[in-house]
Amino acid sequence: MSQTHPTTTPFSITYPTLEAAVSHLGEKVFGASIVIQPTAPTITYETESDPDILRAQRDGWEETAMQAQRNTDYYRGIVVQIGKALGPAAYRCADGSTSQDVLCAKVPELVAVCVIERDTFKTVAECLTKKK
Repeated sequence: MSQTHPTTTPFSITYPTLEAAVSHLGEKVFGASIVIQPTAPTITYETESDPDILRAQRDGWEETAMQAQRNTDYYRGIVVQIGKALGPAAYRCADGSTSQDVLCAKVPELVAVCVIERDTFKTVAECLTKKK
């Protein structure tokens, strides 16, 4: 019912046979339409017995996780620096208490407020310079 095709990777892909894939072609919907329902290939791993391949895969996933954490730390550091520049509002919790660290989730909201204030001051300044 299926055919296995070897690949150069440590797994093989099993595709349905032509007969299985086209067995639906004769089905009719509402008396006229033909329904085609392709079957997705299945992947069979052949690495269970090779510990070297498993170790290499594990090492790859560990390196991926470490790089993701480094990326997270880098971008969080940027958000914290922006929060510090925004001042005490970046440390104030919703209940009014103050946190020791910048509340990173508040930073986008505070930046949006700063942008609105900047645009307002810019508009006022333009109006004042036009009146002179």
